Amino acid sequence: MIHAENLSVIFEKKGQKFQALSDVSFDVKKGESFGIIGESGSGKTTILNVLSGMVSQNSGAFKLNGTLQYVFQDPYSALHPYHTIGRILEEPLKIRKKIVDKSLIIQCLKNVGLGEEYYFRYPHELSGGQRQRVVIGRALVMQADVLLLDEPTSALDVSVQAEILNLLKDLQEKYKFTMILVTHDLPVVAFMCNDILVMRQGKVIERITSTNLRRGMIKNSYTKELVDLSF
Repeated sequence: MIHAENLSVIFEKKGQKFQALSDVSFDVKKGESFGIIGESGSGKTTILNVLSGMVSQNSGAFKLNGTLQYVFQDPYSALHPYHTIGRILEEPLKIRKKIVDKSLIIQCLKNVGLGEEYYFRYPHELSGGQRQRVVIGRALVMQADVLLLDEPTSALDVSVQAEILNLLKDLQEKYKFTMILVTHDLPVVAFMCNDILVMRQGKVIERITSTNLRRGMIKNSYTKELVDLSF
């Protein structure tokens, strides 16, 4: 589904260069839940931005078979404050010149645990968890093959985080989409993902399965440090 080889990204700010990614390679199979974890500045979000086309790599290449949609970190800023939820969900269809069917939007709302009454509501009338459900629904309305999720629960209350993670697992089981989840939260990625890429300072430190992670079968000392801090 996704093949990335030797991705490198260099940012320049005020005349100074910063290596955001350095020779990053990985493969993600169709239908897989793939996690990318690391501290702030490790390059994990940059990988998503490269895959989505928001950032161009300086070297390396990647192949993507299928369409993708992005689920942003902050559901408060990801939704237009002056558009109704119905209009927000219809917009991707209009941009792609697809048929806009209200019944499809209503079904989309139901799929993410929201009722028909949310169609005419505005983002400020929704809680953080409800807004994130709308963001997920907007990604799914285009029937995307791949969902890129950038810290999808970090801006939510702890009580709501589990609801959103369980929703994503249920939706993936139903629609069989591929999921790439970026987070700094090791328990989250261990719960959600089959395979995990550990990043540090723009480099791949280790690739490990969630099973081996839970069993403590870890090769790299940095990954062990993350585990010790998280569990």
